[in-house]
This record gives sequence, structure tokens and C-alpha cells, in this order.
Amino acid sequence: MENDADTRDVMQEAFIKMYRNLGSFKGDSSFETWFTRILINCCLDELRKRKNSAGWEDIDDHYDLADHTDGTEEQVLRKERQKAVTDAIRQLPEEARNIIILREFQGLSYEELADVLDLEPGTVKSRLNRAKQKLKEILSETLEQNPIWDV
Repeated sequence: MENDADTRDVMQEAFIKMYRNLGSFKGDSSFETWFTRILINCCLDELRKRKNSAGWEDIDDHYDLADHTDGTEEQVLRKERQKAVTDAIRQLPEEARNIIILREFQGLSYEELADVLDLEPGTVKSRLNRAKQKLKEILSETLEQNPIWDV
């Protein structure tokens, strides 16, 4: 989200939807998984309202992958790689982008992904595999254009 107020608004909407739909919670999954699905839907709804298909625009701000113990040159190269990965994730189709972010950045297990996305675990694995393959293709093209950070 663009700012704290937007984040609070989406969270409030998610809590309202959770409260209104408590009766529909059947316990087939954990409460956390059920609420996560509501929260993801609220975030996606907000992004669609803004017609911002890239979404998740602050990945690089929230997940600083640079190791600050390295020398300055290595830090710059790591930041460039981090930006390239973030840019590549933004180029993925929404479904692929979401599954990569939920798995790799949010750390959801395959079972949690299956519950949150309402998919079979095998489908989650295949979609995640395809998303990673597409990400690899995008990054390979980037590497061809900028071989300086091929380490």
C-alpha cells in the first residue's frame, strides 16, 4: 500500500469482513489461513481499484537483501541484483507474482498456500514452479542486457 493510512484502511476492511463472515468459518483450515485469504482478497481488491496491476510495489523497501558487511562495490552489485529481481517480479502475471511473494517473501508453506489460494497442493507446486521458471527467464534476459552483475 502507498502509506500507513491505506494499510490501516485495508486492514480495517479485512477485520470487518472477518467479523461479518465468522459464521462461515468451518474450521477446514486454520483460522490464520482463513483470515489471510480474506486479507489477501482485500489487498487485491484495493489494488484493482487503483488499476495498479504491478502491485506489491514496495517489495524492495521491505525486503532488503543486501548484506551490509560487504564492501561498497559488493553492496552496489547486490542492490542492483535486488532491484533486478524486484523488477522481474513486477513483470510476472498477477497470479505468478502473488504465489512467488506468498511463498518466498511471506514464507507460507505449500499447505498454507493451498488453503489461502484454494488450490490443491500439487497445483500450488506446479504453479510455483512455472512462476519461478518465468522469473528465471525474465532475469536471464536482464542478465544478457547487463552482464556486469553476473556473479
